[in-house]
Amino acid sequence: MKPSHAVPLAAAALAIAAAAVPAAAAPPAPLVGTWHLVQIEETDAGGRTVRHTDLTGSLIYTADGRMSVQVSYPDAHVNTDYVHDGYEASFGRFTADVRTHRLVHHVEGANMPALVGRDLPRTWHIRGRRLVIGPVSPAEHWSVTWERQ
Repeated sequence: MKPSHAVPLAAAALAIAAAAVPAAAAPPAPLVGTWHLVQIEETDAGGRTVRHTDLTGSLIYTADGRMSVQVSYPDAHVNTDYVHDGYEASFGRFTADVRTHRLVHHVEGANMPALVGRDLPRTWHIRGRRLVIGPVSPAEHWSVTWERQ
């Protein structure tokens, strides 16, 4: 009986095919972890910078590319595109690029149904123990500062 070369050839073909498919990029290590909210900064209608430090919140990025964010406002009557009755929450996947400092939250669930299924692009920078997330659009003027727990 002649030896079969089918198994080694099939294994080689699989190895070549696997090498041709790029591995999924791991989330940037600097983002992975649990963060607590320090402040939200925005520009009001009069062009003044307003810092909100009376909020509580948590942001979590996992090594497998998951994210979760929750923010509680002291005024339960706050309602925006992201906040309902003083509460903001969303979860899903995230992608980030350490070269461009761009980040995208891929929202799978949120307390605001209009956010579900959306991709929310952001910028990010780490300064010491703090993570500052901001808008990609220069027309938007806000930032959220988180501190590593």
